[in-house]
Amino acid sequence: MIDPAAIADIVSLYKRHGWALRRFLATPELIKVLTEQNDLWQGVEQRSSDIDGAWFSRSSDPENETWELRLLASTPFALLEVLSKTATETEREEALTRVEEKMHEFRSKQIRGH
Repeated sequence: MIDPAAIADIVSLYKRHGWALRRFLATPELIKVLTEQNDLWQGVEQRSSDIDGAWFSRSSDPENETWELRLLASTPFALLEVLSKTATETEREEALTRVEEKMHEFRSKQIRGH
């Protein structure tokens, strides 16, 4: 698991560049860390997962919003999805779920050494 201080640095870097932290995908180990250091993650949605990741978003233009899923691991990796600001909640969640599935595939290949 990545060090909590490193996670805080990643979040800080994204915020400096105009990104908003929206949610965490977290293994049980990370959930424990987030719970213990709740001042850093207060108000951020946490979802149980088999990967550690952070979802950030920011407006990319008047019609679209960019979401980025950043893997919280020693090797930096991120996937982007551009969503229409008029997308329904269901459409947005379906798109973000597809990105999470791609991240799971990447992480599985990385762990297997491919």
